[in-house]
Amino acid sequence: MASSPITGIASPAAQDNALKLDNELWRFAYSFYAREGVSPACLTLQDKLDVDVDILLFAIFARIERGILLDAADLAVVDNLVRDWRSEIVQVLRRARTRLKCGPAPAPSALTEKLRNRIKATELEAEQIELAVLADWLDRQPRRPADVGDARTVPLTVARYFGAPPDDEPFAPEVDEALRVLSLAIEHATTKR
Repeated sequence: MASSPITGIASPAAQDNALKLDNELWRFAYSFYAREGVSPACLTLQDKLDVDVDILLFAIFARIERGILLDAADLAVVDNLVRDWRSEIVQVLRRARTRLKCGPAPAPSALTEKLRNRIKATELEAEQIELAVLADWLDRQPRRPADVGDARTVPLTVARYFGAPPDDEPFAPEVDEALRVLSLAIEHATTKR
């Protein structure tokens, strides 16, 4: 696989051949996101801190399924890897889908709801592609010793990476609650193993 000597990122043509949309990360993310309370907690972190939910789910997957506790340096690498895709594709689709909920005219209507649903499906597919890029990155990493760090700290690490309050100020209460919900979901997921 051709890669950049500086970043280790595969060239687009080589990367395209390696990406698998239906992969272990996708199945984990889809299942974990469906757990009680996880979706609203993720969306709170997305709305309040600009957290990339795909990176959050990826970091949880890396710790639970692979025993790898990603640090801020790892998060910076993967964030850089998917940042353009997220900002130019995923977020554009999300804004269009969200905008169709209340306008412009003739939205919202039965006619525009069909369009909104198609955009929603396309947005989900774009997120699946992002997860495939992240899974490919993880698969290409050299073996690491299993990290014994507490998996429940993953949401906090990701939240701090994306939106740390200045000067060690606490997070807003709704962010703290979202982090608590995610930590409990992680604890439940790890005890069911």
